[in-house]
Amino acid sequence: MLLLALAAVAVASMVTGCGDDGAASGANRVDAETIRSFEPGDELVTDVAPDAFAAKRIGGDCTIAFLPPYNIEFFQAVGYGTVDEAEQLGCEVTFQAGQGYGDPTSQLKAFDTALAQGVDGIVIGPVNVKALAPAVDRAWDQGVPVVYSEIVSPSEKRLAILTDDRLVGEAQAEHIAEADPEARVLSFCGAPGVELFKLRCDAFKQRLAELAPDAKVLAEKYFPMERSTIANIAGNTLEAFPEANWAFNTTDVQSVAVVDALRNKGLDPGAVKVTTLASTRESVQLLEQGWKEFALAERGVLVGRLGVRMLVRVLNGDDLGGAWAWAPELPAFTAGSDVAEAFCGGPCEAPWKSEAALNFAPDGFAL
Repeated sequence: MLLLALAAVAVASMVTGCGDDGAASGANRVDAETIRSFEPGDELVTDVAPDAFAAKRIGGDCTIAFLPPYNIEFFQAVGYGTVDEAEQLGCEVTFQAGQGYGDPTSQLKAFDTALAQGVDGIVIGPVNVKALAPAVDRAWDQGVPVVYSEIVSPSEKRLAILTDDRLVGEAQAEHIAEADPEARVLSFCGAPGVELFKLRCDAFKQRLAELAPDAKVLAEKYFPMERSTIANIAGNTLEAFPEANWAFNTTDVQSVAVVDALRNKGLDPGAVKVTTLASTRESVQLLEQGWKEFALAERGVLVGRLGVRMLVRVLNGDDLGGAWAWAPELPAFTAGSDVAEAFCGGPCEAPWKSEAALNFAPDGFAL
């Protein structure tokens, strides 16, 4: 909690008001040498207001490359936030989605192409953290700042907007421990070899053991991040462990696949209680219907907005307060709550207009 308190103070000192148009001239742009000499701090800040990192409109033309790891609904939401915020701050955005966590080569090519095209900044969700780090350092050396989205590479310079991975695991463990101290849990962890998934899964297991020593994780599964594959694995795991009554998930796509498996087995909502991150319209519906018991709202649009604000602050030569990564809070909701109003911060048909809770891209927006 001390870190959270310190983070709140740090954020408060940085927030100067949202939507400041500032001057549209080129006077607020800094030269490449200033960007090359930028030195982010090493403190992870985990308590962030939605209006943090307000940036003045950048002077002159500005192009940002957005390179997500793959094209799924969550990163479409991040992409929408990136585009909409960039337009407000005087930048254009180019897209190139990767082919998933098993294909770093195509993302590295897209990264090099963006640099060759002379973009002013890059927002990227790394497919492979070790493979990407040298490329990110090379970009900073060329005066092109890079902001990580959701995953951080071990590059020399690091700016990031990411979900608090430990919180993802710990919050779900706390809910299960309170609701069912003798829970029998299936842990669906995500893609093998990706640090964020391991962090979330390990944090869940550790926190559950602390709070509910009589609870048990029956199985821990890693798998390719493809819905039908996950559903098949979940179905087989449910067959192998019929005593399971909870299913922990590290991402939205896993949890909807687990619900697919439960439906395929002819089970009713709540027969196995599903906990998860949530970032899609489908997840809102499944929570309303009782298929999901507990969900943390992952706010993709806000993640995109904050990433752009950080880039523009660097391009304008602003001090970001000495911290290198920021994590938006994750509002939590349970089955049976007034999900649409609470989860979406308003009507779910237009949640991108609110930064209060979950938000996703408008219908028709795609990478």
